Amino acid sequence: MKSFQTIWQDIKAGRNIDIYVTVILAFLIAILGIFSIVNLAIISAAVLATLALVSVSLLRNRRANDSLQSAISQLEKNNERASPFLGHELSSYTEQNHLLSSAHTVYFWGLSFSRMIPHVRNALERGLKAGLQVRFLILKPNSEVIRMDAFRDPFQDEKRINLSLEATISDLSILASKAISPAKLEIRVVNYLPPWTIMAFDPYLPNGQVFVSLVTFRGANENRPSFRLKSPNDNEWIRIIIDQFDELWKEAEVIDIVQSIP
Repeated sequence: MKSFQTIWQDIKAGRNIDIYVTVILAFLIAILGIFSIVNLAIISAAVLATLALVSVSLLRNRRANDSLQSAISQLEKNNERASPFLGHELSSYTEQNHLLSSAHTVYFWGLSFSRMIPHVRNALERGLKAGLQVRFLILKPNSEVIRMDAFRDPFQDEKRINLSLEATISDLSILASKAISPAKLEIRVVNYLPPWTIMAFDPYLPNGQVFVSLVTFRGANENRPSFRLKSPNDNEWIRIIIDQFDELWKEAEVIDIVQSIP
């Protein structure tokens, strides 16, 4: 009884009509054939018509299945794109070293990178002997922004921040002096507190990657909201971020590498 109710509901809703018609035709053909009511030619024609209906139904179902698979694939793709936004400190030092070993152009924009540089120094040095182009954009020592950074981070005071920046500039200047043309390491400082830390590896190339970690107020560094952008899917956002880097780079103060070497 339940099956008949389901069939009736389908018919009233206009669903699966072709299937029910096919079943009825097949049943009628079987009855006509058993009792020899019609000749073989008519039965054969009816069988062919029934097969045609079945084929149409199968084709429609296949197309519906293809559409479903496409929708599932799109959902999986969206999940893959969304997952990086749930991370913290996405880029490890191991990954940074690996990317530096194969990159052509790298941009670093942040506070001081004092924690990172000791871990990637060797990779930077090798890259600067193999044509790597690097730009570092960091805070300007002894400027107004240092007070803001100290206010942001309760574990730092202005003196410690200035010392950290001076050490970073000194370390980077030594690395820059070892660069073999056309390789180059450039340093600029700016009196501006960035909203994020940026590490961009070949951002204009098809395999480019950009790591973004938001600068938080009095929060642990390992808990900063972080995400990764990849070419070509995220090219629009990569372009926006790199455009911001370029605009600030134009306004930043150039560090004289020679004078900064101790």
